[in-house]
Amino acid sequence: MSYLPPPIAVAENARYRVAYGVLGQIGEIRTSIEREPAKDGERLVRVEGSGEGSILGMGQMHAEVDAHFDVARLASRRWRSESGQGSKAITDVIDQPGPGELVLARRQGGGAPERLWATLPLPVLDPLGFILRVRLGPPAPGRSQVLHVMEGQALWRITLTVVGTEALPEGAPTPALALRLDGKIDPITYEGNADEGRAHRRFTLWLSNDAARVPLRMSMSVGPGHLVVDLIDLRRDVRVAGRPAARAATSPVATSPGNAPASGAALGVSARTGEARARP
Repeated sequence: MSYLPPPIAVAENARYRVAYGVLGQIGEIRTSIEREPAKDGERLVRVEGSGEGSILGMGQMHAEVDAHFDVARLASRRWRSESGQGSKAITDVIDQPGPGELVLARRQGGGAPERLWATLPLPVLDPLGFILRVRLGPPAPGRSQVLHVMEGQALWRITLTVVGTEALPEGAPTPALALRLDGKIDPITYEGNADEGRAHRRFTLWLSNDAARVPLRMSMSVGPGHLVVDLIDLRRDVRVAGRPAARAATSPVATSPGNAPASGAALGVSARTGEARARP
């Protein structure tokens, strides 16, 4: 197989704790990355995710994502997302054959899918594809990066800025130096205009200070509190040319040889809690 960059070059399994304000832990996120053979000349990373959780017992939240990420384009190629359950379930299937060229289909409950076509000025990412995009190509120090992310059929413009390398904040499960990125999330229409019917948000993301750029922690203001996602367990295969793969340490946080702890706190499937899996 041709060269793959460090974030997706090895098998990876991670588990994250999701906490919200004084409520403490409200769920977990799980991710995994595995290489698959290239097909039809494409190098696609398969991303699968599912999440469940609840806050103050006010009903169970459920979400799923199944996506393919194009390594060459650094964009999501196609994905399916599902939220809700039973008659309230909403399933979105989105195909992006070219950058910003979208074919969307939405099915609610057991009804027939409603189709929509859209052309956007920039490639679009699904929520988990966004994490891979940042890991594969974060902005340069002091520079900003603008990415478009689609949650369901809602479009967001995310602006990321590298602040620099710093120690993780107090309360992180494992002390480590990390690359800090500050982000601004703006809701926009498909025409690129501001959508004031949805909330603007800010967040901070810390990536491991090594070539793998695994997210270590994410903190976002949501309502009266902060949603904080922390890595609590990581496994990564270590492959050296001409040698068999070796399994890295796994508990409580696995480390890459010669580097700070490699870890990951994904932004999740929206702001929902639960499990997510990613496969290349």
